[in-house]
Amino acid sequence: MSLLIPVDNQLSLRFILPQHAEELAKVIDDNRTHLARWLPWATDNYRVEGIRVWIDAVTKAFGERT
Repeated sequence: MSLLIPVDNQLSLRFILPQHAEELAKVIDDNRTHLARWLPWATDNYRVEGIRVWIDAVTKAFGERT
C-alpha cells in the first residue's frame, strides 16, 4: 500500500506500515511526557508490540473500508 498525501514542500502524510513500528515507538518514547498530557495511552507500558497490533488493526480496517 503506498498512500501518500503531500501537505507542503517538507511534509507528507503516508499510510503507516509494519516497518514503521520501531521508529514510531522511539518517537513516542522520546516525547512520552509531552504526549501523555493529551493521549492517555502514552504510558511507560506502551511498547512496539502495541504499535504493531494497532498498525495491523488500522490496515485491516482500511482494507475493509470500516
